Amino acid sequence: MTAQSKEILIERIIGDALGMLADWSKPVALSSVGPKFPELGEQFSNDIQDIKQELREILSLHTVESLKSRYFVGKCNGTKTLRDP
Repeated sequence: MTAQSKEILIERIIGDALGMLADWSKPVALSSVGPKFPELGEQFSNDIQDIKQELREILSLHTVESLKSRYFVGKCNGTKTLRDP
């Protein structure tokens, strides 16, 4: 398996673990009535990216075989449903 395949596998594991949060992107702020906190969207976006990077670093230490045996035995179902492992 190539390094690129391992990266794809890691992204799939992260996506499954984080659920829809894995695909979250900062919304565009439009003029509206009420309080405005655009910095919260930026902070949340940065937090999600930091978590994903930390997970990539942790998972990259494993071999492909270890990743497959640990995360694809009835645990990683590809539905991106946020849940405990």
